[in-house]
Amino acid sequence: MWASAYAGAYTQNGDQGFIYVLRWQSWEGGILTDPLPGGLFDAPVQGGALTITAYTAGVLTLETQDGQTLFFDVRSLAFIPEQQ
Repeated sequence: MWASAYAGAYTQNGDQGFIYVLRWQSWEGGILTDPLPGGLFDAPVQGGALTITAYTAGVLTLETQDGQTLFFDVRSLAFIPEQQ
């Protein structure tokens, strides 16, 4: 699977961070299929804009503007309590 992720905050509500994920399945030879489910996901906390700081084994580590650390599983498209 190939994925692209973008993080930030809403202009109308700067306290609400989000992550936007696009995913594709790859075939042998690098040919990509139509997009897999993805989308826009609001952070579970009101900590300001999100920044992607790491990616390990399918999990993004994100930091809020106010210093909180969050984890997002790209495979299940969900925020998770901690890096697993």
